[in-house]
Amino acid sequence: MLYEGQAVCGAAAPKIMGVYESELAPFFLKWSVIPFRHIINVGAGEGYYAVGCAMLWPHATVTAFESSEEGRRLLTRNVELNGLQSRVRIMGYCGPEQLHAAAVNDESSLIIVDVEGAESDLLDRGNIPGLANAYMIVEIHDFIDQQLGETVSSRLRSSHRIEEVRTQRRTFWDFREPRAFWLRLWLLPYLKQYADELRPGPMRWFCCTPIPSRQAPFGGK
Repeated sequence: MLYEGQAVCGAAAPKIMGVYESELAPFFLKWSVIPFRHIINVGAGEGYYAVGCAMLWPHATVTAFESSEEGRRLLTRNVELNGLQSRVRIMGYCGPEQLHAAAVNDESSLIIVDVEGAESDLLDRGNIPGLANAYMIVEIHDFIDQQLGETVSSRLRSSHRIEEVRTQRRTFWDFREPRAFWLRLWLLPYLKQYADELRPGPMRWFCCTPIPSRQAPFGGK
């Protein structure tokens, strides 16, 4: 994917290097075989995930919510650089009403949420039934409110299998460049420095897989 080179929040270098939030890569790879028809990215920033997911799922439409004007400007630029104007819809603020309108209940979807502490206000299946069948990745901002994780998990655990992922230190094997092992090893301290995501502390995510609805027993009604 082509990337404009600026970040609206945090650091751009890890995204350019391809190691940004690499802890989540196994889930994107595992779920890449699912034919998602709709991807919703709340807190899309400059579009690292919105554009990346549009490329990973070429038959899906993407709704990218970003509240900041600068973020939407960079997001628009990255969408244009990759020729995805017809499949990525750029929206502004996303609250429960906006997410409810975007999350269609019977459509195979992936929802990625990074809303800087507002995840407990946003993710409520009682108000948004479409969440029940969606695959989700939710960034939990514990440094803002230590109760966020428990609040979000309590709302989702009856409908989803929740796997917690935590930030990890980057190692030699996280980097793919330079291709020459000896050169990569020599540059490793600098690679780690540029891979710094400028986090306020350790982070974690909930990767949520919907639990299939219970089927009636054979011969039952």
